[in-house]
Amino acid sequence: DDAWVNSWLQTNAVLVGMILGVIVCFCCSVSKVIYKRPYPIARKIWQVSSVVAIYTWLSLPILLRLYQYAAIGVWHSSLDHHIQQMIWFAVAGFFFGSDIPQRFFPGKFDFVGHSHQIFHLCIIMVTEKQLDGITHELERLSPKFANMALPTFWNSIGAVFLVIMFNGIVVYLFHLYVKEKLVKGEKVE
Repeated sequence: DDAWVNSWLQTNAVLVGMILGVIVCFCCSVSKVIYKRPYPIARKIWQVSSVVAIYTWLSLPILLRLYQYAAIGVWHSSLDHHIQQMIWFAVAGFFFGSDIPQRFFPGKFDFVGHSHQIFHLCIIMVTEKQLDGITHELERLSPKFANMALPTFWNSIGAVFLVIMFNGIVVYLFHLYVKEKLVKGEKVE
């Protein structure tokens, strides 16, 4: 929207998103290698806090649009989809963190219906609603795109390649760490 054009946020959105994407990989890797069963709450904090940080960053434009609606009544059908994806994200977080239903019915959801499976189904719905919202946004903003500069390689696919490369480095370093622990005979879960 006009309030964001040429702002610090627009200029640095991809860079900050890239950094947060690598931080998510790092935090989730830390949570996998430093904690042993029974897992403490700190493990979930490592995982959830990094994901919430990047999700919040990616949701800032939507939150601004919701604020604009509350302040001056500007609504577009894309917000319906964005709100639905936020709800799906919250439901996904609930199932990720709660271990429901297997907590109340041990052994009944080992193969089908496990909370982690439900979490992944919810994340699929997040993506589907996000894409629906983006489609509506593209229809709404298509006249503005004619006047905007095209994104650079580094603000598009180049950013994806860099994040994949840095996440690969993070995963490789943690692989070396776990391998070293195994060589020393330490137990790795």
